[in-house]
Parts: sequence; structure tokens; C-alpha cells
Amino acid sequence: MRDDGLDREKRPGQRERGRRKLLDPDFFRYAWYYLFQCFLAMATVVGVLLVLDYTDQTAIIASIGASAFMVFTSPGSQPAGYRSLLGGYSVGVVSGVVCTILGRSISPVTDICWAGTPIVMGGVAVGLSTFLMVLTDTEHPPAAAIALALVINRWNAMSILVIGAAVLLLVLVRFSFKKHLRDLI
Repeated sequence: MRDDGLDREKRPGQRERGRRKLLDPDFFRYAWYYLFQCFLAMATVVGVLLVLDYTDQTAIIASIGASAFMVFTSPGSQPAGYRSLLGGYSVGVVSGVVCTILGRSISPVTDICWAGTPIVMGGVAVGLSTFLMVLTDTEHPPAAAIALALVINRWNAMSILVIGAAVLLLVLVRFSFKKHLRDLI
């Protein structure tokens, strides 16, 4: 029991954190899971990198990489669940697209320099996506990064399709190997 007044239950597989060691004490016991799940994360991200232009869309790729980390290191957590992945990215993409369109449409009208508009609209996109994810119980932090990425990076319809395909790939791989995954953190 922590002394911050919050009652937190210990999840199965969760261990007490005391003095940190260089290697996770569970690694040798569950080495197969560590290697297998990290391989799945790597293979999924490589699949996305083969399709996306990794020089122009680095923020999108980083978001997918963060999602792969969450899905394959703590598959039992709420943010790694199907609802959070699919719903969170849907909210993130819609927020990013709306804020991009809004930013481009208000910039000429208000005489605000276009260079500053992505900064403001990027913040609005993250705030909007966070609010909508919390409201719809689809919290997935990397999906808020997608909203920001769509405001600050160049993108087209193919980028949106690739984001959707990447999320579906994460869901499919997680579902296919569900029995072989365990929480590593």
C-alpha cells in the first residue's frame, strides 16, 4: 500500500520495485517471452517502415513504434487493448486531420503567420485527442502523438491508410499471439 492515499491493486505478473538491477530479474526465467515479444515488435515496425516514407513521416513512425512497445511489453494493460488501439488511433487521426484543416483555413483569414499556426494547432490536436480518448475510454498515449504528427508533418490519404493498416497489423499480431504474450513490465 502506497502512502499517497490511492488504493492500487497489484496486477498479475507485476513485481515490487525496490532497488533496480542492471537486468530485469525475470529475464532469465522468461527469456523466451522477452525475445519473442521484442521480435514481434521489431517485425511489426519493419513492416510499417517498408510502406511509409520514413524520412518525411518520422513522427508517425515514432508513434507506431511506441504503440508496438506498449502492445508487446504489456499486452494485458488497458492502453494495449483492442478498444484503445483502434479507438485511440481513430480519435488521434480525426483530431489531427481536423486541426490541420482548421489551421490551414484560419491562417490566411487572421493574418497569423503560417509558421506559428502548426505550433498552436499541434497543441490543440493533442488536447482534443486526449479529451476525446478520456471521454470515450479509448486512452492510448501514442495516438495523441499521431494527432500532433498529422499537424506538423506532410501527409496524404495514403498516410492515413498506412496508419490504419499499421494499427490493424498491431491488433492482428496481438490477437494471433495472445496466448503466447505476457506482461513484461
